[in-house]
Amino acid sequence: MAITLAGCDSDRAVIWQAHVRSPNGHYLASATATQQSGPGNAALYSEVKLSQGDADEGCEILSFSHHGVYELKGGAVTMTWVGNTTLHVEYVPSATVDFQAIKCAGVTIELEPRSR
Repeated sequence: MAITLAGCDSDRAVIWQAHVRSPNGHYLASATATQQSGPGNAALYSEVKLSQGDADEGCEILSFSHHGVYELKGGAVTMTWVGNTTLHVEYVPSATVDFQAIKCAGVTIELEPRSR
């Protein structure tokens, strides 16, 4: 019996991104919307990461699934710092929240659907 495994290269494209630094410059919130295509693995999703300093890769604090690119008009999320340690994020109401951290590296993450 022979088993053959075949792998497919991922076909991903970042279609939107945004960055916002905390008022004291210590934290950076970065958001990306990525479209992935391929047989059986097509997806459209957004992630928000929080990092400390430019060399820090950051940790994922939010992730969302989207139904179509039309949802991303105006951006996948809107990020605003409320002081130095609270990040307020508004997301597209039709998106599905797949993961939500409420605190990371001393920063509180507030999340709510964007008003239309």
